[in-house]
Amino acid sequence: MKKGGSRPILTIPRNPAAAVTENRFIGLNGSQITVAGTRALGVSRDAVSAEELVAVPAKAVPVTVIGTELVEVGAGGCVAGTYGTSDATGKAITAVTAGHAKNCIFLETGAAGDIVEVLLGSDYGVV
Repeated sequence: MKKGGSRPILTIPRNPAAAVTENRFIGLNGSQITVAGTRALGVSRDAVSAEELVAVPAKAVPVTVIGTELVEVGAGGCVAGTYGTSDATGKAITAVTAGHAKNCIFLETGAAGDIVEVLLGSDYGVV
């Protein structure tokens, strides 16, 4: 279920190495996060398929770095006002595991599969 909205302040293009799903965390390397707890650059505003990556010119993925953005919730859901991190598929999960980066603050409560609004743009540290 889609909730909230997005109010990006800064969105930058990145050229990922593999396909990207919309509303997922993007790592500092410009690709969708594949390791849980990894520090995120931001959240993808659009999807990029493998075919679009080899096209000339290749499609870049727009990444919201500062502002609010919609992100898909992973297993376990989320609670508004808590810190979020990434699971191994780039979905947002509650940041509770020691050493995991706090990539956002949840602005809404949601269940796995929901699309919720998060606050991006500060270094929230690690759990």
